[in-house]
Amino acid sequence: MYKKGRRAERFLVEKLWDLEYAAIRVPGSGRSYKRPHPDIVAGNGKKYLAFQVKSTSKERKYFNEKEIADLKEFCSVFGSLPVIAVKFSRSLRLFHPEDLTPTENGYKVDSSQGQTLEEFLHDNTASNRG
Repeated sequence: MYKKGRRAERFLVEKLWDLEYAAIRVPGSGRSYKRPHPDIVAGNGKKYLAFQVKSTSKERKYFNEKEIADLKEFCSVFGSLPVIAVKFSRSLRLFHPEDLTPTENGYKVDSSQGQTLEEFLHDNTASNRG
């Protein structure tokens, strides 16, 4: 499971570099650590992003409230836009936290929702809100 997530993170880092965003994976992401931290940070000198990255072979992905709260907290301090990226079997989809569908125990996203990376980066609403 961890290898699949790491592959998704590396895939996203490479795509971000191709689109002229410097990007790095954060060491220890997804592991217990006392401070909130994202999986990837990226920026192009104008826009700064922090990503929570997940991978799934299913059509839906669920998140607990703490995962999203931690990402938002990090972004608030760091000054970046929080981004949720999900690598579904056929596509990479990106979401703003407010685009997630609330559930009883957190949030969910569907593979038919969200934006491609290119759409997300070029979206005027994707300016830093952090």
